[in-house]
Amino acid sequence: MSDLITEDDLPTTSIDEVFRRFGEVSFRAQAFEQTLENTVWSMIKAEGEANRDTRDELEGQSLGMIYRRVEKTFAEQDPVWAGSVKAFIRYRNYLAHTFFIDAAQIHTSKEIRINALLYLDEFEKACATASFHLYLLTDALGIMHAGRFSGSIETRLANSKGVTQDTTVTFKRFKPNA
Repeated sequence: MSDLITEDDLPTTSIDEVFRRFGEVSFRAQAFEQTLENTVWSMIKAEGEANRDTRDELEGQSLGMIYRRVEKTFAEQDPVWAGSVKAFIRYRNYLAHTFFIDAAQIHTSKEIRINALLYLDEFEKACATASFHLYLLTDALGIMHAGRFSGSIETRLANSKGVTQDTTVTFKRFKPNA
């Protein structure tokens, strides 16, 4: 059972709570996206290739395309940390584009609402892991951490979720009746 949802919470689980949690974890995911984009931009600037056209191009790219620009560098630095970032991007894309298709029965099933909330808790831990690992990567590579949250906040968020430098992220879909 998740740290955020207790047995006592289950009888009162409402659809509003699912949407509230979705919004909350989406906020964290967007903060991660912006941090990754800013990190890649700082790497481009360090290489002396920064100009308005490059910035416009970067801002127009998907999260996956942005990550592919640095994937090799990150993987060479630490494959576990890089793997967590990559797996989280899959999680984020799934949440943004498919989660509510798979969770459509939240309107009629309390059990599916509970499972959806548990999935969103897993998503939040995956986000905390990827954010912390991105912070560790930037530190190890000597790149300025251009995050929405400072390194100390990323560390506290990671610690609150039980995340360490060795925590891994493995993508999985939401299974309504799991």
